[in-house]
Amino acid sequence: MSCVRFRNATINSDPTMRQYSTYFSNLFFSLFAVIFFSNAANARPLPIPPPTIAINHFDNTGSYAPGSSISVHVTTDGDFPLTNIFELVLSDASGGFTASSPVIGTRSDFFTPIMVGTIPATTPAGTGYKLKVRSVLSAGNPGPEVILGTPFTIQSGAGHDVNITLTGTIAALSTLINCLPSDQYAFGFTDQSFSAVTPSSPGM
Repeated sequence: MSCVRFRNATINSDPTMRQYSTYFSNLFFSLFAVIFFSNAANARPLPIPPPTIAINHFDNTGSYAPGSSISVHVTTDGDFPLTNIFELVLSDASGGFTASSPVIGTRSDFFTPIMVGTIPATTPAGTGYKLKVRSVLSAGNPGPEVILGTPFTIQSGAGHDVNITLTGTIAALSTLINCLPSDQYAFGFTDQSFSAVTPSSPGM
């Protein structure tokens, strides 16, 4: 009876070869651990941009009056907290802002595409009015703000609601809908007048 000795079995059974194999395995994993944890220690989180506000669009040619609504489209970017409040502020007739400038619209959110407000009823007429959109990140913590560069006009008099009344007559519903007394199982489509009805299936 013959016996065949495989080379890899001989190597695996050799204590010296096993020591070399263990040594190189430990060396490999040690180098991997050093590289991995070194990169992890040197890693830096991506910077979060600060919150910013920009005015995207405003119709400064519109007709505005005390009591009327006014809106401005804005673009927000960066990290606004959940406690943030956006405010729409109206200037005086010369375009100036003070601590007492009226806040004509607010929105409690960390994002908004549009700000809507109502011009106070006591606002005097003028041609130099401006709008400011500002952020209050939290109580006592003001955020960014932006002022509309182009002035607009507020006319004298009060704004008016637009009411639209639609009048007309509708003929009897029987001219629009005609329900047959018996069950109908055939459905289709064809150009017909209002008084047409769905025909019955043949044989029914």
